[in-house]
Amino acid sequence: MKPLFVALAGLTLVVIVGCGPASWSHAERAFKAGDMVAAVQYAVQTLREEPGYADAVDFLSRELPRAYDDYSVRAQRAERAGDWDEAYRLYSDILAMSDAVRGLPPQVHEDTKQTVTFATKDVEKEYQNARKNAADKHYKAGLSFENQGMAKDAAKEFSRTLDYINPYEDAAERYEKNRQAAVKRIAVMPFDNLSGKDYYGAIGTVVADRLISDAMSDPGNMEFLEFVTREKIDDLIRELKFEQTSYVDPASAAKIGKLLGIHSFVFGKITSISTDYPPDIVATYEEKDEISGGKDKPKKIVRATVTTITRRATARFDCSYQIVDVTRGTIVKSGNVPRREIVEIKFGRYKGDKEALSHASRELCGRRETYPPPDDELVNQAAMSAARELAREVAGLFR
Repeated sequence: MKPLFVALAGLTLVVIVGCGPASWSHAERAFKAGDMVAAVQYAVQTLREEPGYADAVDFLSRELPRAYDDYSVRAQRAERAGDWDEAYRLYSDILAMSDAVRGLPPQVHEDTKQTVTFATKDVEKEYQNARKNAADKHYKAGLSFENQGMAKDAAKEFSRTLDYINPYEDAAERYEKNRQAAVKRIAVMPFDNLSGKDYYGAIGTVVADRLISDAMSDPGNMEFLEFVTREKIDDLIRELKFEQTSYVDPASAAKIGKLLGIHSFVFGKITSISTDYPPDIVATYEEKDEISGGKDKPKKIVRATVTTITRRATARFDCSYQIVDVTRGTIVKSGNVPRREIVEIKFGRYKGDKEALSHASRELCGRRETYPPPDDELVNQAAMSAARELAREVAGLFR
C-alpha cells in the first residue's frame, strides 16, 4: 500500500492507505485538522480495539514525543509573553495526551512483533502555575474594570477567574455584584397588529410572549438580561399611581422606564399577514418494467400509471421592531423581520401493476392523503419563527 505523508506544525504522520478500525480513520482526520489531542485519543482507542495495530503504534511512537516538545516550547513562549490562558491550554493538552496513553498496556507491534511503550510527560507543576497565573490575571483585570465602573466587563473577567480556580479570593462575590450592576431590565410590549387581520386573536401579545420565552431559553442570554412583562409594568404603574400611562409607547417609554427601573423597551408592529393556498398540482407519468414470467417462461412487461398530487400553503408574516433606550430616550436598534412559512405535501396514486413502480414511486404512493394546516395554525407557525429571530436580535444587543 502507498504511504501518505501529512505534515503539521513540524510533525509528520505517515498514513498507510487501506482498511482499518473506524477509530483510526478518526485519528487521521483529527491529525489532518490540526487536533493533535483528539488524534492521540483516537489512536489510543484504536489500540484498545485492535492491540498492536501498526499504524497507531507507529504514529504514537513517532509523533507523541514531537508533540510534547512542540507544545512545551509554545507554552514556554506563552509564559514569557504573559499569555497565561494560552500556556494553560497547551499544558492541559500535554496532560491530556499523557493521560490518554498512560493507561495503555505495552503494545506488541503487529508487524515487527516488538514490544512498544509510549512516552508520557509530566507538566503538572507548570500546568498549576499557568492556572494560578491565569486566574490572577483575570482577577486583576476584573478589579481594573470595576474601578472604571465597567461592571459588565468586570463581571466577565471575574467569571473567567472562577473558570480557572473556584473559589479564588472574593471573585465570586465581585462577579455577582458586578453582574447585578450590569443587568439590563427589558420590557417587551405587545406588538401592534397593523395588518388589518384582526381574526388571529391577540397575536401581538403572543409574539411578545414568545420572544421573551425564546430569549430566556438560552442561559447565555440571561447573565446580564432580565425581562419585565406587561403585567408587571401594569402592576408597577398602579403601585406608583402614575397617571396617563394606560398605553406605553416609544414617546412615553423614557419617562415611564425611569420611574419603573426599566432600561430599555422593545416595541413592535405586525405590518402584514397573509396566507396562500394555491390549487393542487397534479402530474401523471407512466412506468414500466420487465419481470420474470416464471421458470422457462419469457419475461413479461408490466405497466402502471402514476398520478402525483402536490399541495402547498404559504403564510407570510412581516413585522418590525424598535429598541428604545430609556436613559437616552432614543432608538438604539430597529429592524424588520419578514417570515415565510411554507408547507408542501406530496403523495401519489397508481393504476396498473404495482410491480412496475420504481422505489420512489412506491414510497410516494404509500403516503396517505393529507392537507396543509389551517390558516390560523400556519400563521401561528410563521409568527413563532419571527419571534425566534426577534429573540436573537434583542438578546444579541445586551449579551
